[in-house]
Amino acid sequence: MKKKVLNILLLSDSTGETVTSFASMLKAQYPHDNIAFEMIPFFKSLETSKNIFMPKIRTSDLIIHTLVDKKAVGFVKKTANQMGKEVIELLTKPLKLVGEIVGTEPLRIPVQHYQVNQNYFKRINAIDFAMYTDDGRTGERLLSADVIILGVSRTSKTPTCIYLAYQGIRAANLPLVQKQEPPQPFYEALSRRIPMIGLVASISRLRDIRSNRLQTLGTPHISDYTDSKKIQEELVYSRMFFARYKIPLLDVTRRSIEETAASIRQLINK
Repeated sequence: MKKKVLNILLLSDSTGETVTSFASMLKAQYPHDNIAFEMIPFFKSLETSKNIFMPKIRTSDLIIHTLVDKKAVGFVKKTANQMGKEVIELLTKPLKLVGEIVGTEPLRIPVQHYQVNQNYFKRINAIDFAMYTDDGRTGERLLSADVIILGVSRTSKTPTCIYLAYQGIRAANLPLVQKQEPPQPFYEALSRRIPMIGLVASISRLRDIRSNRLQTLGTPHISDYTDSKKIQEELVYSRMFFARYKIPLLDVTRRSIEETAASIRQLINK
């Protein structure tokens, strides 16, 4: 008989980003089912974790974890078996298979994704860069970009730049406006062959997003901004602009921010 609610307990020896991403994927595949998730991050000290883990496992139907410490993995598996609970180990089998291929044992050290190291500071620097070059506030900073994202208003330039920054990529955001020349650093960036990507979307998508934006701002009376004919003119202008400067473009109409960012990474790594 189908359960009314499926309770899934998530365990991580770090912040839980990996196991949470997996949980989100599961939820997306079962959108009409009532699935509840509960997370225990930083499952490192076994004695401390037992006090939190034991009460929660009793009310859970399934345990999913990304633990690597053998004692922690063994404890979870043994406890789950005793209580008749199923366990999904996301890293155990991959670690074993890779070890068999390379011929060495994994360190089995819990890895915290946000260690204060060179990559951490690179990511923080990229986020700072994205914020200060948002919506055309570029100046000479544009020449320090790893990639320049261009497009008319509401083509997801800002969230795409922020998402890329989260991955350590310095992305600048440059809006395209009809009858308005791009700033001088744009042309210098072209001559330096700094990667550029143009974003476009369908008329209906831009109209809907812009309408919602105006409603949020309390200024729904700005008709030109949401006029289909005007949006079409903007998109034609942007496509001609991209063609003129040989800038590859991405249609983001049916793309998530993650998909757009992944495509941009592929383009700039060619």
